[in-house]
Amino acid sequence: MILSFTGLRQYIAKALPDNLKKAIPAGIGLFIAFLGFQNVGIIQPNKYTLVQFFDFHGAWANADSPLAGWRAIAPVLIAILGLIVMGVLSKFKVKGSVILTILGSTVLYYLVTWQAPVFDFTSIGDSFVAFGKEGLLGAFKGFGTIFVAEGNETTIGVILSAIMLVITFSLVDMFDTMGTLYGAASQANMLDENGDPINMKQSMNADSIATVTGAALGTSTCTTFVESSAGVGVGGRTGFASLITAACFFVCLFLTPIATIIPACATAPALIYIGVLMLKGFAKVDMDDIASAIPAFLTLVMMPLTYSISNGIAIGAISYVLIRLFTGKYQKKDITVTIIAALFLLRFFFISM
Repeated sequence: MILSFTGLRQYIAKALPDNLKKAIPAGIGLFIAFLGFQNVGIIQPNKYTLVQFFDFHGAWANADSPLAGWRAIAPVLIAILGLIVMGVLSKFKVKGSVILTILGSTVLYYLVTWQAPVFDFTSIGDSFVAFGKEGLLGAFKGFGTIFVAEGNETTIGVILSAIMLVITFSLVDMFDTMGTLYGAASQANMLDENGDPINMKQSMNADSIATVTGAALGTSTCTTFVESSAGVGVGGRTGFASLITAACFFVCLFLTPIATIIPACATAPALIYIGVLMLKGFAKVDMDDIASAIPAFLTLVMMPLTYSISNGIAIGAISYVLIRLFTGKYQKKDITVTIIAALFLLRFFFISM
């Protein structure tokens, strides 16, 4: 919040080099698409190659029955079909193509797998459990032990470790949000003449308030979410869209079982589709200038490969600084991105990933 309200966070964002600003939305798009492929199982883990395409033969051969084999395969086929349908509807400029495909894919999933949605109403109260245990009522319980050394630790070492963890979480959250904001604003055509999101300071302030408030209420980190681009892709441009989303989430606190009946094969096409839309920004990177192309490329691919938006920005920034230094192109304006790169280097070497 201090970084946001003093404007330092906005200054850091604007100090990023132009090639990284153009690569960040594309990298996030690739990351979102990878999440979609992974969520539905189109991309699977492989102990030899790390990832592989869905094993149709294996899923069918290892199933206990033909019905079980079909239920294993059907979600992948529905997701691929959903992506094609979404593209066709968008080509014909059908309003609400994303949500229509999600709803249609949900119905199709339950029809072809010959099963009914399961409603577990016992999980409704789970939404409020964390408020008492880890939220506002329990937030201060840990302060009595956080600086207490155990075993071979020293008090100074524990304090330094705690400080580094705070800085690390701040860096990760700050650059995750920064990258997402650039990606969503690019998708919404809401970048200014310098390639920066309009009303950036207000956006950063709102994000920081949500982060601190969410922590006090016992949730995992509240941050600007990459899937926001799905809403932007179908026309969401103002705060009113966010208010509607917030209202829907509030209802979901009490109707969690209903919200969970939407299968992954219905939402995965939306993530992949938005990823496709966000990749178009990378075409603006000057690929003829290798000093610009390498940091942009690393930013692009390292987001999905390291499963982190902030890691992609970090590796892109580090490579940018090194190339500028060794080619004699380093300028005064690069000092800020150099500090960013140095902080991330400290994080990489002193904090376990």
